[in-house]
Amino acid sequence: MFSQKKGNSALMLMFEIIIVGLVVFMAFSIAEKFATSQTSNKYNLANDFGLMVNTLVASPGHAIVNYPGDLTPFNIVLKQNYVEIWEAEGSKSTIKKMFDVPIGYKLSGFTEKQKDVCLEKTLDREIKLRKC
Repeated sequence: MFSQKKGNSALMLMFEIIIVGLVVFMAFSIAEKFATSQTSNKYNLANDFGLMVNTLVASPGHAIVNYPGDLTPFNIVLKQNYVEIWEAEGSKSTIKKMFDVPIGYKLSGFTEKQKDVCLEKTLDREIKLRKC
């Protein structure tokens, strides 16, 4: 009877080791997939455009802001209260960043596989996304 308890504890230890190994393997595989995808780049890009829009709203007069990175792999749409970004080729997943704009401002624009992209604020309180 004593030997059955030792066998059960050894069996439980083996199952625990296998389960912990599977959990660690799954965590690393998910992290690796996320790190090699463009998801984090799209998320950061959407945040950048939201901050650029807020900066243009706060700035007086006419202004143009050039995005400092290469945006060739992405398509970008700027609408009244959000920016949407997806990869130009391959992935169908999109990142959509919502933001609030004061009343009276109009946001618009679309770029497809453009290296240099600008946001322009006109005197008419319009912010346009365009090729530089």
